[in-house]
Amino acid sequence: MEKFVFLNKIRSNPFQPIINFEEEVINKQIEQLEKDSFELIVKEVDDFYEVIIGEDILSAAKKINLSEIKVK
Repeated sequence: MEKFVFLNKIRSNPFQPIINFEEEVINKQIEQLEKDSFELIVKEVDDFYEVIIGEDILSAAKKINLSEIKVK
């Protein structure tokens, strides 16, 4: 079963070493979002979700103003 989460409920991982991704990386991830070919893995922390894998996907989703995204 697919699970969707509102972007405003997803937080970046505080231990993520890369915070600002190059434009080329973000554009590639936007293409993956449009093809529904991506993986965003999160864990629930209190009332939010924290990114485990896919900070670049989260950044791309925010850039194109998605309101919610599929997560695992």
